[in-house]
Amino acid sequence: MKPWKTVMIGVAAASLVLGAGTFASANDSAADQRLESRIERRLQLNDAKLRVHDLKVDVEKGVATLTGKVKTEAEKLRVETLARIRGVSRVDSKLEVENKATRAPQTNVGEELSDGWITTKVKARFVGDDMLQGSDISVDTNSDGEVTLTGTVPSESARKHAVEVARSTKGVKKVNEQLKIEADR
Repeated sequence: MKPWKTVMIGVAAASLVLGAGTFASANDSAADQRLESRIERRLQLNDAKLRVHDLKVDVEKGVATLTGKVKTEAEKLRVETLARIRGVSRVDSKLEVENKATRAPQTNVGEELSDGWITTKVKARFVGDDMLQGSDISVDTNSDGEVTLTGTVPSESARKHAVEVARSTKGVKKVNEQLKIEADR
């Protein structure tokens, strides 16, 4: 083969590789933007208290970075939990708590727990639970301590586990389970 043909083939191959890399990064960028939109929508729809905060979500290569200020540690945990969606490999929280003295309510035996505290506690127990990996569970608690679970889980055993985790959380009096198994969608 003549040297100039070898150079031309090399240039063509390099162009294909570089072009594919640009295409892949454009796809990654579009996927990251979709994840950002989904997280922002979850923050707006799932908790009215979070709508008043100036929260920013950035997703790059599947890592969600959260910035802004929240009023309490419980709100911080809520935002971090809502950001954990399918497609996000990790959540980096840079959220600031405005009033660090404000913590989740401490209770004495027999004292009623707030619905927000119960919701936050249940969601916190779901985070990092290997059996619930791949789940997208919403938790809502009414003033009577009744927890409603909605969303999707990957299997029947994950569904049962989520119910048991919620049921065993302090303050939960009843669990209303409305979870769907992923394959049922």
